[in-house]
Amino acid sequence: MMNYLPGRKLRTGREWIPLALMGFGLAVLVCFEFLPVGWSLIVGIGLIVVPIAINRARKQRVAAFNRQTRVGLEFLEQMRWVDAEREFATAEQAFRWPRFLSRLSAYNRAMAMLKQGRHEETIALLGEVDRAGGVIGLDPAIASNLAYVYALVGNVQLAEEWLRETRLRTTNNTGMPNILPEIAVDIRAGRAADVRKRLDDQWRSIEAALTGTRLRPVRVLRAFAIAVSSDMRDSGAIEHVIAGLRPARYDEFAYLGKNWPELDQFLRTTFTGTSAS
Repeated sequence: MMNYLPGRKLRTGREWIPLALMGFGLAVLVCFEFLPVGWSLIVGIGLIVVPIAINRARKQRVAAFNRQTRVGLEFLEQMRWVDAEREFATAEQAFRWPRFLSRLSAYNRAMAMLKQGRHEETIALLGEVDRAGGVIGLDPAIASNLAYVYALVGNVQLAEEWLRETRLRTTNNTGMPNILPEIAVDIRAGRAADVRKRLDDQWRSIEAALTGTRLRPVRVLRAFAIAVSSDMRDSGAIEHVIAGLRPARYDEFAYLGKNWPELDQFLRTTFTGTSAS
């Protein structure tokens, strides 16, 4: 699914309210118009109790899902990406209801596959998740990661289309949620000098907005933008950026250059070794 395009109608979570109210009203009308008084009371109580029970069961399932996927998320932080993928695949099979939980598991699994450099598979899985309805609240991240991975594989046109879709889906821009796809797309499109200037100008804000693992690939792409936009390799500026990553090893960032030869060469000359995991 290397050519999955944006355009899906997004859900807001409120579409069910008019239908639920209409159904409830119809049920009440039927209950009190056509049933005996005793049965009307029983059915009326059921109309209240059953939705409450379903909602409670739903919350319990979500809580169980969060407990099970916590291990996978920890594996992601520890760069144990194969283990993370396995945990998310297990959750995907175990939690078929509510249906969005399996899609959320598949999204998490796609993130583990991305870190392994399996870009085409990541695009295919993110496309499946999005086409199946996505996850309310996560739809901007799905589009953002599609833009990011399309940029990593060098499909600038689709990357830019998904970046536009990301901006349409994004209602809260705090925390710079789209910084990675934005700079990856610009570097791939030959605008590395613009990326360098932007990141130089905004770096304090970026450091304040991004922490931990979210900031590390931004540092790498910033250093790469310096390298490819300079007439001469600006080793001092690059080392200043890379210093914030030390200690770091090549395999932490190898996925970035899997389908980007120039970036892969930069990574190999900047970082060495592989991690124990």
